[in-house]
Amino acid sequence: MSGARGRALSLKGCNSFLLAVLAAILAFFFLAPLFMEVYYLSVLRNSLLLAALTMSWFFFSGTTRYVSLGSAAFFGTGLYFTALYLEQSVLSKHLPVLPLPLLMLMAGLLNFAIAFVVGLISLRLKGMHFAVATFALGVACRGIFDYVVSDFMGTYYTHIPPFSPEVTYYTITVTALAIFLFVFVLYRSKLGLALRLIGENEEVAAHLGVNTSLVKTLGFAVSSMCIGFTGSCYATIFTVTSPKLAFDYQFSFLPPMMAMFGGLGLFYAPLIGAMALSLLRELLGVTLVHYFLLTLGAIIVLIAKFVPEGVVVFLKRRLEVGLGGRLGRLSSS
Repeated sequence: MSGARGRALSLKGCNSFLLAVLAAILAFFFLAPLFMEVYYLSVLRNSLLLAALTMSWFFFSGTTRYVSLGSAAFFGTGLYFTALYLEQSVLSKHLPVLPLPLLMLMAGLLNFAIAFVVGLISLRLKGMHFAVATFALGVACRGIFDYVVSDFMGTYYTHIPPFSPEVTYYTITVTALAIFLFVFVLYRSKLGLALRLIGENEEVAAHLGVNTSLVKTLGFAVSSMCIGFTGSCYATIFTVTSPKLAFDYQFSFLPPMMAMFGGLGLFYAPLIGAMALSLLRELLGVTLVHYFLLTLGAIIVLIAKFVPEGVVVFLKRRLEVGLGGRLGRLSSS
């Protein structure tokens, strides 16, 4: 009885500590504009954005192992839908002005609808074929918006009303934190469990009664909706944008790179990996201006070669082994 009570008290103390750490992190994010310089605030803002993008990608691709390279399609659609509506409403007065949160919700739902239709077709493919098909979707979306903006609207650039640095920071921060919570809740839901079952063995999941086609399509649509949210809030950074910038291919390749950098074996590993790799990109971009892409690529290749499970998962296992050895020695003595 005393041992069980001790374990319960220990678990309660651990939970209290984790809640205190979480509260401290949230306080840091919300109070950062009060004490951080503009440059460092922008670094933190961009890191949160890429972390939200990575976790959105991870919810589907990290669980099912269907590696999507189409994030740029949904990120760019969310960004450009928001940018076009802001230009046509706030600047040109052709459309009614809507609150930014409502615009972001509309951008996310638009991505959900597009991804659901695309998923019904593309999720019949697997492996490299699915990755290529989703990458081609990004190229197609870029071409469509190129045509709409240049040929139909008669310009190549879209103008966005300026937002203050504080509004931009809090918009991205609140959106990122909401996505983290939303993905966490869904990851622990029946949908998340079904997606993980498909990732382990799709045939077994089907034999267990999982409607694999519906679950995959729904998971892909929800993931794309969250990616659309990140693209929509990213529009607040700019005063002028273009399809080339909105549908940049880096938004297709960064999420899988960052998720795999942290590791796919733990829910929080892609989040930590995204934040760490984003900060590393900023550091290398400042210190190695002409060679930072080469250096970053070399680091990722070395990690893929020697730490294939991801840095966060590797460190967690090493820590568990070290603590297990120390506890064993203490008990034997």
